[in-house]
Amino acid sequence: MYFLGNLYLIVNKDLPIKYNKKKALNLIKRSANEGFLMAKDCLANYYKEDGSYSSLKKAFELYEELTLSLYPQSFAHLGQCYCEGLGVKQDIDKGHELFLKGAQYNENLSFYFLSILYYSCDYIGIDKDKGLEYLEKAANLKCADAQLMLSIKYEEGEDVKKSKERALELLKAAIENGSNKAKLYLAGKLLVGDGVRANTKKALQYLQELIDEKYEPAYDILHEVMSDKVINVINYV
Repeated sequence: MYFLGNLYLIVNKDLPIKYNKKKALNLIKRSANEGFLMAKDCLANYYKEDGSYSSLKKAFELYEELTLSLYPQSFAHLGQCYCEGLGVKQDIDKGHELFLKGAQYNENLSFYFLSILYYSCDYIGIDKDKGLEYLEKAANLKCADAQLMLSIKYEEGEDVKKSKERALELLKAAIENGSNKAKLYLAGKLLVGDGVRANTKKALQYLQELIDEKYEPAYDILHEVMSDKVINVINYV
């Protein structure tokens, strides 16, 4: 049921199943209630994205259940809940502990969240060397968010030697690993010729793909394009 539910979330005119979020959610809930861990994780992610108080509580409870089952990705998600106070009282020490536990399973999102902590959390202690180390580990393990973040660092020469080639390589890798943010970022660069050869046709193709996937930020850039306004692509990532 879980895999069938996910098919209802795919926008593809060649599939016999049409996009239906409500039906997808019902199937994923049924699968989660039957104890399928991937379905529980997917459902928890849905509740977290919803963002309401009751949904965040549900997300936290599901992530907590998943950590008891030693589901690797759940340590990163539960750690994020503690660090940001999502569905639970904020506890950065507990979040940090959970990220380290997830890293023991070589789980890419745990490495990514560790990098965020060491880059930006005064409570833990800013340590850019550790931040970069964890970011590179996450990127090497195909964490799309880490690949995008590291791509921008190479583009700007922040904490690493500036390299447009490496930046573009990481950006494309992030897109291959499913990052809509990365695809939107590249679309913006293609529109204005920022670091790449301008290619309006390719940029519009990416934007259309994002709109087909109902990725709302893509509508903002498309509106700018249709209005002939200058785009600051960084603001949309």
